[in-house]
Amino acid sequence: MSSGLIGALFAFATAISSSAASLQISHLKSVSPAFLTFLKFCLGFVCALLLLAVGYFGDWNVTSFLFFGLVVLALPLEYLIAYFQTKAYQVSPQSLVGPLWGTSAIFALPFAALVLGEIPSLWGLIGVFLVIIGTFVLGWRAGLGNVFDSLRHVFKEKGAYYMLAAALCGALATIIAKYAFTYASPALYLLFISGLTAIIGIRAGLKQASIASAKGKGVRITFLTLTQGVLLITHFIGLSLLPAAYFLSIKRSSVVFDVVAGKIFSKDENFGPRLLGALFIFAGILLTLLRG
Repeated sequence: MSSGLIGALFAFATAISSSAASLQISHLKSVSPAFLTFLKFCLGFVCALLLLAVGYFGDWNVTSFLFFGLVVLALPLEYLIAYFQTKAYQVSPQSLVGPLWGTSAIFALPFAALVLGEIPSLWGLIGVFLVIIGTFVLGWRAGLGNVFDSLRHVFKEKGAYYMLAAALCGALATIIAKYAFTYASPALYLLFISGLTAIIGIRAGLKQASIASAKGKGVRITFLTLTQGVLLITHFIGLSLLPAAYFLSIKRSSVVFDVVAGKIFSKDENFGPRLLGALFIFAGILLTLLRG
């Protein structure tokens, strides 16, 4: 089996585990998002140590002190991404807000143009258009007067704003990470980001009210931890086997899995329009990453 095929399998595993983790968060509505965010970064630190211990997926070399400056710059963004995503899944249906995470690839385009000088092609602009169409379709349901009513339906959900905020932060964090990877391995970047962000979030994550909110939720939190662990490990292994654009394109199939999981496990409504909207968004992401 070729490394490319193995990398693709790891990318799909990342997408599925991402949706599985989101599903658990959607059923942990009463648990403090600060507590769940703190757990995620503690887990990220452990996974990074495992990847670095193996050696094949990263090393300890840092070629420039600029790397540490980029880590510091990314810290608040990475914390906000995790926190906003958690809140989004807690307050709104997974099948509605999950696909909106795909807009991070679109937000990244202007930042890439300004910072990296990467101007999107016509295909990239078509991809943006498809994502916009997909966002309209997500909110469609019978009885709405026009397409703008469907968009208003999406943004009636608080989770939509949380997820778009996470996507915007994610776009900025992606640009920073792209620079950082030129000075150190992705696994080492994960180690510093996770360790330092866990330290930043320790006070909010472990205060008495946060811990109390998790009582009686041990099974779901354990499963969430396992799925997030699989997500982190498969992400970095897959990224080491495939070009980043191809890996991220496959990984973003999670926007479709979010809709399916929401229907099967949470009985979310409006499955047809949300699936169609997710497919539009996924197609737009593919064009943006592969041809943009």
